[in-house]
Amino acid sequence: MAKDDRSSINPFTGKSHFDIVNDDKFLEESYNEYYNMVSRAQLLENTPNGQIVRNVAIRLIQAVEQYLAEIGRSDSTADYYDWDFHLVADDTINAFCMPGGKIVMFSGILSVANTEEKVAFILGHEMAHALLDHSRTRMSAQR
Repeated sequence: MAKDDRSSINPFTGKSHFDIVNDDKFLEESYNEYYNMVSRAQLLENTPNGQIVRNVAIRLIQAVEQYLAEIGRSDSTADYYDWDFHLVADDTINAFCMPGGKIVMFSGILSVANTEEKVAFILGHEMAHALLDHSRTRMSAQR
């Protein structure tokens, strides 16, 4: 579903954001950058920590989808977000979520996010950036 087919009102804020970005080009560039980075990284999916990140991310995505279904706003994410997440071997204490739901968590952050609850807090924060269209709003304002 293209951005233009979704309601302009964000279901989480109840507000409309300034948006003049070509969605197809915006997501293509974001996805290319994400997959380029992930292809060069050492992925930790098959480790105990990687499984924790995966399980937490899946539960968060399910919770978002359930909430949106309950409020009748599944249009906000249906056929639009292509959630993908990776734990990457890197001492950086950070995580990020690119537009369209591409999440990277650096293993260094596990030094402070050492429980499932803390991982959920960080992943939820990163997902919120995508769900609130922060990157798109920022890019629109720069044009």
